[in-house]
Amino acid sequence: MKNTRGVQQEEVWVAADALLAVGQRPTIERVRLHLGRGSPNTVAPMLETWFAGLGKRLGMAGDGTEKGKMPVAVIQAMAKMWDAALLAAHKEAEAALALEIQAIATGHALLSDRESKLLQQEQALVQRQEMMEQLLQAEREKTATAEGSLVAIKSQLLQRDNAISELRATLTNTQDQLQTVRTQNDNLVRSHAEERNKWEKRTTGNERRLLSELDRERLATKEATVATDAANALAQTTRSDFEARMAPLAQKQRNNEIDLEIARNALENSERRITELTAQQNEQRSTNAALHEQLNQALSAISRTSAPSKRKSTSNRTAPKEGS
Repeated sequence: MKNTRGVQQEEVWVAADALLAVGQRPTIERVRLHLGRGSPNTVAPMLETWFAGLGKRLGMAGDGTEKGKMPVAVIQAMAKMWDAALLAAHKEAEAALALEIQAIATGHALLSDRESKLLQQEQALVQRQEMMEQLLQAEREKTATAEGSLVAIKSQLLQRDNAISELRATLTNTQDQLQTVRTQNDNLVRSHAEERNKWEKRTTGNERRLLSELDRERLATKEATVATDAANALAQTTRSDFEARMAPLAQKQRNNEIDLEIARNALENSERRITELTAQQNEQRSTNAALHEQLNQALSAISRTSAPSKRKSTSNRTAPKEGS
């Protein structure tokens, strides 16, 4: 007779004989300890067979006559020992079976608890993934909005640059016109000075001639006086004409200076606006970089959290199968 676990009846009998030889009562547990293997359910019937043939092996079983008949006291003692051995064997078998049932129940409870924890972890992971997907979508929308704002700011900067270029061109033209007006003004001043010198020289020559000819030409005094008055009137007329011509030029020069000042103020305002827009652009870029960094950290945290959870889930699924 062979057991599925490899324990044979002869091995059980040999172990029982060995225990009996050293003065120990053969029991299921002692036989299992002596063999180092075998289950109580397998060893129990083999040990009962050993006890059933023990009397015959010891030469105590008769052949139907009184000769060689075992004494009643011995039979009673053997029966009591046999009953005690059977009772002990049944108790040991029941205790071992109860331990195995309890171990199986404990294994099922642990398996149920692990499955419940695994389900909770999977639900938490799904919720975390959904939350991270929502966060990722929100960050993508923020990034798209920021990129749209950046495009708008770039367009505004381009318009500002064009406006500044136009203002600079206008300023250059205004400066050229102002330089032209100044040149014309200088030419007029120079012309007036030359004309005045001419009149002064002419007046001085007339005065000298009149003085030299005063005695000789007393009769011509009236004509000389008239001529002097005419010269003075002509000089006055020339001066008035010069002042009249200079007044619009001076006003135009003042207007050009005002326009130049306005252009300079507009240029300064444009440069300040460009500086502000550049600062806003740099700040937006820094914000976008910080958002991308947070997003990368969140994705890395999800990867690190998901990998141990999957490994733990796999080990939890494999462990109950090995202990079942």
